Amino acid sequence: MGALLSSHQVIQFTTLDPSLMSTLVIPGELTPQADNVPIDSMIKKMQDARDELAAKTILSLSERNIVLEKSLDDVNKSWMSLYARKLREDDIWRRKLADARINHVDDLDKIKSIGDDLVKIKLIGLVVMVTLFPSLDR
Repeated sequence: MGALLSSHQVIQFTTLDPSLMSTLVIPGELTPQADNVPIDSMIKKMQDARDELAAKTILSLSERNIVLEKSLDDVNKSWMSLYARKLREDDIWRRKLADARINHVDDLDKIKSIGDDLVKIKLIGLVVMVTLFPSLDR
């Protein structure tokens, strides 16, 4: 028998508080070990961590037979809302990255800040799942 999410939880899915994202534990080593690690290499590490978390989240949800108490159309609209928000935030991140490249950033703190923004943007949908199901194995 699958667990059911209430309508309230589905609403949370579309109105995630961005401040919750900072509590997410990201798997993998995300801190560069050398002072000259290129931004692209840092981004690759972030994307690998995102993909690992996505795989674990999807597997855990399918093993627990999680289903939504909403129609497929409603769920798709929820995803579209998240996607539209992600695109706006993605544009902000792209400008930050362009600024860093133009100014030849070699300050690791600033590069890490850019990487943190990337993780927050790319994981916005997964953070909701982790927030709704805090017992998921990471």
